[in-house]
Amino acid sequence: MRYIWALGLISLFIGGCNIDSDGDGLSNRGEREFGTDPQIMDTDGDGLDDYEEWGLGTNGTEPDTDDDGYTDWEEIEGGTDPNDNDSVIYRGGWPFNHPLNKNELEDGAFVGPWQPGPGDRMPRFYLMDQYNEEVDLYDFAQHGVPIVYDLSLEWCGPCRSMARWLSGEDVSTYEEFNDVRDRLNIDYYWFTTLVQDIERTNADLEALQRWHEQFPAPVPVLNDSGRNISRWVQFNSYPIVGVMNEEMEIIILNDRREVLEYLQGELR
Repeated sequence: MRYIWALGLISLFIGGCNIDSDGDGLSNRGEREFGTDPQIMDTDGDGLDDYEEWGLGTNGTEPDTDDDGYTDWEEIEGGTDPNDNDSVIYRGGWPFNHPLNKNELEDGAFVGPWQPGPGDRMPRFYLMDQYNEEVDLYDFAQHGVPIVYDLSLEWCGPCRSMARWLSGEDVSTYEEFNDVRDRLNIDYYWFTTLVQDIERTNADLEALQRWHEQFPAPVPVLNDSGRNISRWVQFNSYPIVGVMNEEMEIIILNDRREVLEYLQGELR
């Protein structure tokens, strides 16, 4: 009888060690040792459950283990190492969107042939940035904020004026919108494309890097020497500045002051 009673206590102890209250695959005891919450499947809310974090060797209480600006989940989905801050999705720190979400967006893209209007979705363009990396523009989508496109020429005076304002080099040209600039990458995203370089020939990597060095705003400078986006919006006078919602759908096709007024209204 005592033998049976002892076996029962041992079974109860072993069973208690294997209890998994939140059902994430990691026992309560394992969670306590790992430092995560046994009542929450994803303690740090980064999209990976605690068992996955334990298996990957990432920090289950920090959404960005290596502090490189991308969550552990984003790094796994983007094919980079969440434990190495030199392994990043984009060197520039541009946002990331799940491939499945981007594929769904692509199905509803507007491809013309007429000029797009409000509600039409920009196609999925891939352009090279100032770090010589290919950027998928749909990575800017679905983050809950509008996205501004700024299509420029390196030799264009008004284009350079806007770039000086965006980088904080000029606080007077668009002075009434300085509050908008201060919310860049917080309340909206912005990307700049260059079509031509200073010699009025096709933009190249050197042109992108010059632009970024002269106007060091924290935005991608992209090579659109093929005029992919300008042909899509069907304008030829630069800069072409428009804004889209988080689904990459046009709100304002081309009017830089109207775009800034829209952003300012969104901030308020």
